Amino acid sequence: MKKYILIISIVLLSLTMLFGNNTAKEKISLEEAFSRGLNYFEGNIVEQDFEKAADWFALGADIWDGESMLYLALSLLNIDEELHLEDAFYWMSLAHYFGTEDAESLWYEIKELLPWKTVDALLLEVDQDLLIGGYMIGDWDY
Repeated sequence: MKKYILIISIVLLSLTMLFGNNTAKEKISLEEAFSRGLNYFEGNIVEQDFEKAADWFALGADIWDGESMLYLALSLLNIDEELHLEDAFYWMSLAHYFGTEDAESLWYEIKELLPWKTVDALLLEVDQDLLIGGYMIGDWDY
């Protein structure tokens, strides 16, 4: 029985080495993810692509990095402002909450483009997510 388990393990290991493991994600640091996102956002080294930039910035935004949140919001606005305005406001609100430079002024600009009921609903969502993340509710000045 051990012989069969060993053979099966060797075969599976060989196949993984030969074809790769597509389910394994590349481990990447926050700094590297942000750098890759910034390259796509600004068109450095690679062709400018706001969708790819947003994907990279989302990695940092999901772990509460304010700069990533700011640039994710800006990327979404550059992809399609009308389509992603609410998502951009959500992420910009979090960036503003964490004190990211320039987020406050951009937060006010985006807020002015949304109906007040939408702003209220999105800020409630932000506050709920902050509480889940172990943070205090935001002090939203509007």
